[in-house]
Amino acid sequence: MNGPWRRWAWPVGIVAGALAIRLALFTGLQGTDDLFYSARAFELSQGRFSAGSDLFSSRVGYVAPIAFFYRLFGVHVACLVAISLASSLLLVLLAYRFGTGLYSEGVGRTAALFVALLPLDVFYATEAHADLPHAALSALALYLAWSAVQGTPGRRMLARALAAGFVLGAAHLVKESAFFYFLPMLPWWRARESRGRLAAVAGAFASVILVEMVVYSVARGDAFHRVHLAAAQLRGVPAMEDLGFGGRMAALAGFVANPFGPRFVFTGGFSWAALAGAAWAFSRDRARSGWIVLWAAGLALLTAFWPASIVPFRPAMDLHPRFFAGLAVPGALLAAKFFADVLLPRWRRSARVAASLLGVAAVACAVRLHQDSFRWRVGAEWAHGQLAGHPGATVVTDPRTMELLRFLAAYSPPYEIRAYAASDPAPAAGTLLLDNEPWVDAGERWDGVRPPAWWRAPVPPRQSVAERVIAPVARLRGPAPPPERTRLSVVTGSP
Repeated sequence: MNGPWRRWAWPVGIVAGALAIRLALFTGLQGTDDLFYSARAFELSQGRFSAGSDLFSSRVGYVAPIAFFYRLFGVHVACLVAISLASSLLLVLLAYRFGTGLYSEGVGRTAALFVALLPLDVFYATEAHADLPHAALSALALYLAWSAVQGTPGRRMLARALAAGFVLGAAHLVKESAFFYFLPMLPWWRARESRGRLAAVAGAFASVILVEMVVYSVARGDAFHRVHLAAAQLRGVPAMEDLGFGGRMAALAGFVANPFGPRFVFTGGFSWAALAGAAWAFSRDRARSGWIVLWAAGLALLTAFWPASIVPFRPAMDLHPRFFAGLAVPGALLAAKFFADVLLPRWRRSARVAASLLGVAAVACAVRLHQDSFRWRVGAEWAHGQLAGHPGATVVTDPRTMELLRFLAAYSPPYEIRAYAASDPAPAAGTLLLDNEPWVDAGERWDGVRPPAWWRAPVPPRQSVAERVIAPVARLRGPAPPPERTRLSVVTGSP
C-alpha cells in the first residue's frame, strides 16, 4: 500500500476500531443531565424553545445539533448520543494528528490507540453529556491555533487562527469553560511572529462571546444572563463534598494515581503512563513538550479548583470523571512519547507486553463501566415496555425516571405521568406507582428529592403488577451490593 492511502490506513483503522468498541459497549441513557439536554432539544425541534430558560438551554452549541437530528429522524437514543460519539472519534484523530505533527508517526499512532482504549472516552462516547463535545471542539481549536503559529505567516495561517477562535467559541456555546484552553497557548506568545495570529484567535473567540451577550441583553435584559444561570445552577444543587483545598488536591491525585480509588476505573492505568511522560517531558524535553504538560496539568487544576467563591473557597465543579475529558489528548500524547522514546528503545519486548496488558486492563475497566450503565437504565427501559399495556393510566414515579420514560415514549406517552414530591398526598385508587429503586435513592442523594412518606408504606394499599430484579455486579473488593428492584404496583384503596 503506497501513497496517501498508506498515510491514512493507520488512523482510519484506529478510528474504526474505536467505533467498534464504543458501539459494543453502548452506554445509553443515564437519567442525569442527558435527559435535561434531550428535553430542551425536543422543544427546539418543535419550535417551542426558550434559550436561556436554564443552564441546559443556554448551551445551544450542544442542544441545537441534537434538535437537528430529532427534527430529521425523531426522538431516538442514537440521535441523542451521536454528537458525543463523533466527538470521541475526533479526539482519537486529534491525538494522532498532534502526535504525528509534534513527534513522529509512531507516537501519533500510539497516542490515538491510547485515546481509543481510554475507559473514560469509551464510556461517555455513547452517553449524552456536553463534556466530550466540549473537549473535542476545544482540542480542535488548540490544534488549529498550534498549526497556525507553526506555519509561515500569511493569509492561510491567519485564516486558520481565526478558525481556531471560532471553534473555541463553539466550544464555549457547548460549555462555559472553553476559555481554559488559552492556558496552553501562553508559551507561544514569547515568539513575536506568533502574537498576531494568537490575537486573531482571541479576537474571534471574543466575537462569539460578544454576540451571545448581545442576544441575551436583547432577549433577557441581561448581557451576563448565562453567567447568572451557571451561578443559580450551583446554588440549586446539593452541596458538594466538603474536602477543603488540600483534600481536593488529594482526591485529584487519587483520581489519576490510586488504583484502589473509585474513579481509577475511568483511566484504566493510562494515567500512570501519562504521569511518567509528564515527568520525562518536563525534565528532558521541556522546549517541545512543556506546553503539553501545561495543557494537561493546567486543565486538571483549573477544572478541579476554579472557584464559585473564593472566601470561603467553594469549587465550581465537582470531581466527576467526565469533567476531565479534556485530558484525554494531552495525557495520551505524554504517555505515547514516554513509551516511544524511553521504554521501547530500552526494553522493546517488555514494553510491548506492558502496553498490551495496559490495553487489556483498559478494556476490562470499560466493560465494568458498561455493566454499571446497564444497571442505571434497565429499570426504566423495562417499565417502558410494561406501561405500554396501560394506556390512559396515571403513573407516579421519581423525577429522573419520569424523564427517562418521557424520552422513551418520544415525549408522547400514552399515559399520564408525573413525578412525586415529598409533600404529595396519597394518590387515588387505580393510580400506578413505579418504584425504580436505583433512581429513587439517587434522586434523594443527588437532588435532595425525597419520596413521600407513603411511598413504600403499607398505606395506601396496593397490589403488585410486575417487578424486575436487577442482579448485582460482582466486585473484586468487598461484598456485592444487594439486588435492586423496579416495581410497578397499582393503588387498590384509599388511605
